[in-house]
Amino acid sequence: MKITIQSVADHAGVSIGTVSRVLNHDPSVSPDLLYRVKQSIEALDYSPLRKRKGSSADSSGIAGRTVGLLTLGMDHSLSQLPVVTAAIDGIREQLNIEGANLQWLDAPDPGIIPNWLPRTQVDAWIIKGAMQGDLIKATHPDLRERLDMATCVWFHGRPEGAPGHAVGVNDWEVGSLAATHLHDSGHRSVAFLSPKNNHALLKRRQHGFAARCEELGMKLTTVSENLQTWKFPLERPKSLDGVKTLLTPVLDKRRKVTAIFTPADSIAVLLYHALAERGLTVPNDFSVISANREAGLIAGLFPALTTVDIHATQTGREAVALLKRALQRGPDPAPQDIQIVPSLSEGNSVANIS
Repeated sequence: MKITIQSVADHAGVSIGTVSRVLNHDPSVSPDLLYRVKQSIEALDYSPLRKRKGSSADSSGIAGRTVGLLTLGMDHSLSQLPVVTAAIDGIREQLNIEGANLQWLDAPDPGIIPNWLPRTQVDAWIIKGAMQGDLIKATHPDLRERLDMATCVWFHGRPEGAPGHAVGVNDWEVGSLAATHLHDSGHRSVAFLSPKNNHALLKRRQHGFAARCEELGMKLTTVSENLQTWKFPLERPKSLDGVKTLLTPVLDKRRKVTAIFTPADSIAVLLYHALAERGLTVPNDFSVISANREAGLIAGLFPALTTVDIHATQTGREAVALLKRALQRGPDPAPQDIQIVPSLSEGNSVANIS
């Protein structure tokens, strides 16, 4: 049986990131974890790919290289959303298949030099960054320089001005798909609702939704405001009062608006609660459609939420594939963008009123 870094992690009962830190002589690893990992390496007779005879971390690809998985400018409440962790699972699985080492790093406040930066050596980066605000401008120059000097692939959106390549869903198509489904279900007067009007990805979904509504002759009410103060690290939407406030103009048009599109499942959860507090039910009073298909987040919603699947795990795998191609090509000033095609995951939250 082939012994991999995952084998060592499983044997030691730690994460791949911990094994990677041990292999890279990271001083932040506790003595207990260091001992456990080294015992597992010895017991399994594991040899890192980059040190095996005949292997090299060169233009042949990604095998043997150390890839830094970086979450940047994000609070743990955001980086632990199912849509992010699913992509990270895809990244971990594909890096393991490719024989690369993973080092998972976090920089919640981009303006502060992370304590791991001076002692961390990685060959390339896969990054999830906050998509609200000017993340790159806010990033400390020392960290920014490290990213500029290496091959980078961003997943779930590339912040404006960020170096490197990107993999993510076609957010315009996410909105367009939601509008098409509502139209096919007989809805002609609909609303878009989001508490984050300056979030880059959600804005693209809004624009795709609005364009498709116009194309299909649907009437659209848009309610999108930044109702919560924010700063780095960026947090997940959690203001129920904010969503309740956004509902007011929609309720004023209750006799006309029959369905609401909200561009993320985390917002849809709040919307369900806000409607319930008003004594309204889904889909009898309002149909609801969302995006991301975060099963762990929406499992408790009743009725089951209709949402657009952005295929997060596939995004993670594609990020590794793109990184591999970029490393094989060498320096390339032209950034590449891979767009995943979304699909509909139909629940019972959209009534057919045709």
